[in-house]
Amino acid sequence: MKLFFKNTTLYTNQAYETFLQFHESIYGASYYISSTFICLILLVFIGMLFYESFFLQAFLFIGVLLLFLAWRFIYPTHLLKKEKNRISQKQSKPSTAEITFYFYEKYFCIIEISQKSQIPYWMLYRVYETDDYFYLYYNKDYSFLVNKSAFSIGSANAFSQFIAKKVRRKFKKL
Repeated sequence: MKLFFKNTTLYTNQAYETFLQFHESIYGASYYISSTFICLILLVFIGMLFYESFFLQAFLFIGVLLLFLAWRFIYPTHLLKKEKNRISQKQSKPSTAEITFYFYEKYFCIIEISQKSQIPYWMLYRVYETDDYFYLYYNKDYSFLVNKSAFSIGSANAFSQFIAKKVRRKFKKL
C-alpha cells in the first residue's frame, strides 16, 4: 500500500487540555441536557412511588439515581485523572510521548511505543479540523489528536482534503 501521509504528534498536557476544551464545546451541552432529562424522569418516578406508598421501590430508585449520577459525573473525572497521569508519565520519557500516524488509501495505522493499531476510515465516528489539530473521533468519547504542524510526509491542507473525501459527511472544519 502506498503511504500518503505520515504524522508524528507529541501528546502533551497542553495538547490534551486543548482537546478537552474542544470536546466540551462540541459535546458538553448535549451531555448535560440528556443527564438532566434522565435525572428529572427518575425523580418524577421516585416521587410517584413515594406517593403510592411503595417505599422500598422508591429507595431502590434513589440508589439507581445515585449510581447514574456517579456514572455520569464522577467516573469521567476519574478517567480524566488517569489519562493525565498516563500523559505526565510519558513526558518523563520524551520518546514514548510521540504517536505516529501512517495514512494509507483504506485505513490508517497508529504506532505508540511497541503497540500498533490499524483503523479503517469508515470506523471513524467524526473528524473535526481546527486551527492546530485534526481530531479523529473513534467513538463519541475517544479521539486521536493529529497535530497539523507535525506532517513529515504530506501537508495539513492536502490531508484535510484527503480525510474529508474518506469520511464525507463525518468531516467538519471549524
